[in-house]
Amino acid sequence: MNGSLKTKCLNVVVAVGVLFALGFSVVSGQVQDAAQNQRPDERFKADILLVVAHPDDETAVFSYLAKAVLDEKKRVAVVYTTRGDGGGNEIGSERSSSLGMIREIEARRGLAAFGIQNVWFMDGRDVLSQNPLSSLANGQHARLLEQLVRTFRLTRPEVVLTWLPALAGDHGGHQASGILATEAFDASGDPTVFPAQVTARTRDFAPMFEGLRPWQAKKLYFFTDSLWLDLKGKAVEYSNQEISPSQKVTYEYLAGTEASYHLTQEDNKPFADAMAKGELDKYLQKATSVLGFSVFPNPVRLLLGKTHVKIGPQDEVFAGISNEPIPFVFSRSPQSPQQTGVVIELGGPWGFYPNFWKFHGLEGLERLSEKRIYISAGEKLEVPLLLRNATSGSKQVSLRLKTKLPEGWNEETRASRFLIDAGDAYPVNISIATPAKPSDIWYGLEYSIEIDGREVSAVVLKVQLVRGTIPQ
Repeated sequence: MNGSLKTKCLNVVVAVGVLFALGFSVVSGQVQDAAQNQRPDERFKADILLVVAHPDDETAVFSYLAKAVLDEKKRVAVVYTTRGDGGGNEIGSERSSSLGMIREIEARRGLAAFGIQNVWFMDGRDVLSQNPLSSLANGQHARLLEQLVRTFRLTRPEVVLTWLPALAGDHGGHQASGILATEAFDASGDPTVFPAQVTARTRDFAPMFEGLRPWQAKKLYFFTDSLWLDLKGKAVEYSNQEISPSQKVTYEYLAGTEASYHLTQEDNKPFADAMAKGELDKYLQKATSVLGFSVFPNPVRLLLGKTHVKIGPQDEVFAGISNEPIPFVFSRSPQSPQQTGVVIELGGPWGFYPNFWKFHGLEGLERLSEKRIYISAGEKLEVPLLLRNATSGSKQVSLRLKTKLPEGWNEETRASRFLIDAGDAYPVNISIATPAKPSDIWYGLEYSIEIDGREVSAVVLKVQLVRGTIPQ
């Protein structure tokens, strides 16, 4: 063999070797991605994926997680959409990003104490607001969703737990994490969503492809810390007073133990102080007697949001679940019903949620969620309204916007008459000065529209004035 031929043969051998080293095989004239034939990394496999907003949010359901991890031997992974850098610090002067770093360590240590090692922090901004739309916008919604879908595909959870996506609590970040988890639950099984995460089977070498696989979780459950939203009889329940067979203490005690790692947070530092004195049981009993209810939710109620297995809403979390993957089934989003007539609606998050629930097949949540909000006493309340003329043709309407407020509530001067074209909608933002005194009463703010002196539509927003700072 002459030198030239030897060189050519050698080049072919090297090229083939490089090709196979890159993980490819040639089959029927196509380049097949060998990574698709490899088993996923079992180090990250999760039975339960918890998606929450802040370090210490896990305490809301930790009595159940302790049961799942310690006594049912379930694998749990946790995703935080923020580092909680908008919170307070009870033990130091660190704030903002520095505080977020500390809270991340607190969460990792607390979870690691129970064997939960797979913990991810996303880069969402911790916004002090009750508005989930603000939280999503400041966290860059699409970027966070991409990160979360990637985590779903890496951890391959059977069950997902998250905050209830409804205006039920006092933090928009909680709601935003529930929105993101719901979207990721539907999207992670679809290979066309963030396709760079899923290595194509028949493509030339592309180093930016990540080598993951689509994954469809089987169940999605919601929980809430709202004191006015009652899930009794509507959800599966787990008592925190049950004794752990392996640990010989209540699950409430285990939840308090995990909470004690969150030293920076006002609500959790007492657990650390009690643990240091060996008096956690005594503290839990005293706190319960003072409050009139358990410091941790009891029972933990998990509301079934979505399921791909045939079970009832009060069946056990893992009822009907096998470890076998299930195929992704594309479901077309429903068409929004065509409105007719002239109507007044609440905008902002109150306007967002009905469309979100319908899109994701969660219309039942609308029956659980009322149009309510907390606000600090004495603070200005912004009420977004939408005046909609859903009549057909070219008919213009002249309408009058009327307000009925509780005594001591004052609305800033605004226009009261509006001319709206057919098929058009006009946004109106109402600013209201609230009384300075907190109250346990839910006040009703009523807005209505009249045409020719006749009321045609009305909406009521319930507001409670609280002590402290709760930004709208």
